[in-house]
Amino acid sequence: MRAGGVLAWECQRQPFHWTPRSPAPCCGQSCHSRGHTVQDGAAKVLLAALAGSCGLRSNGRLRAPEKVKLRASSAEVGSQKRKFLPKHQMMVDVAVLAPSQNDGEEDLLKNAEVLLSQKHVRSVAVFEPRGVGLDTSRVGIRHLAGDPDLEIVYKECGFSFRLDLSQRLSRLSRCQGGVAERGRLRGLVQPTERVLVLGSGIGLSSCIVGAGALEVWGLEKDEVKHGFAEANIIENELEGKVRSIARDPLDVNDLGGFHRICAFLKFQPVANLKPLMDVLLPGGVQQLVRLLWISRPLPQEFHREPLAVLDAFRALSGRPMQLTWRGRVPRKSIARDSYRVGMDLRIA
Repeated sequence: MRAGGVLAWECQRQPFHWTPRSPAPCCGQSCHSRGHTVQDGAAKVLLAALAGSCGLRSNGRLRAPEKVKLRASSAEVGSQKRKFLPKHQMMVDVAVLAPSQNDGEEDLLKNAEVLLSQKHVRSVAVFEPRGVGLDTSRVGIRHLAGDPDLEIVYKECGFSFRLDLSQRLSRLSRCQGGVAERGRLRGLVQPTERVLVLGSGIGLSSCIVGAGALEVWGLEKDEVKHGFAEANIIENELEGKVRSIARDPLDVNDLGGFHRICAFLKFQPVANLKPLMDVLLPGGVQQLVRLLWISRPLPQEFHREPLAVLDAFRALSGRPMQLTWRGRVPRKSIARDSYRVGMDLRIA
């Protein structure tokens, strides 16, 4: 019990609730509490009368934990419930099961029924291994139970993004650097900047960054992702300010100059990124290249690799460059002992 709070506990015989500053039931006088003790005499009399049945000492202090069971918070109750649910990943209101090799179709359906009993689960799907499904080149999902419509609406920074999980699986919380990284980039962009987003996907970064920029161009070679990006740009009323083009992310020569390049690309040699140097506008402190690199989480590699990339870009562009920021994006590992490292490189 704390000052001004409510004294509430449960015992084996009866629950008891009492507000210390309200009139005491025994004498009608107001009482005061400090810490876990009750200072007013009337309250002590009341507690002494209940001490035998409620497991309290006569001075108002709680007895041993085995005699008094404090009420668990709702968060603790929810945590206990989740321990008994089948292993799954929530994608908005769709629960996606991660089956083991021993799980048959009957086991999957039973697990799906358990998940559907949760109020926040609308539909249940299961991961499909690479080689099956709509796109055999990637891991996908298929519907198991509940609502057969696997379209979800993901919300971030006041924007809504639609995605049909049956057509394209996306780890929204970690893609394109993750939520924290997209928020960081949004804070860096200036209203006068033209921004180029490479590997723009379904338009997450393009829309979030585009809200504060002069113009944003997103390049995505996957036709399915590009289709969702166009729909999301219209959904968020950013037409004319944000564009999505279905083409190779390094095909940038006919797009003009850009103040900022956000490159969400797979690992590749720095020499392949030479076209990016040609579209960076000269002058200005906001000119930087955004890179995501794979690295082991060793401190020496985390500091050494960005510096090696910086030296490679200096040699490639022939212009002075500075490393202004580096960090893990997302902050959690993307695989065992593997992190994606982000770097901000700015023309000096």
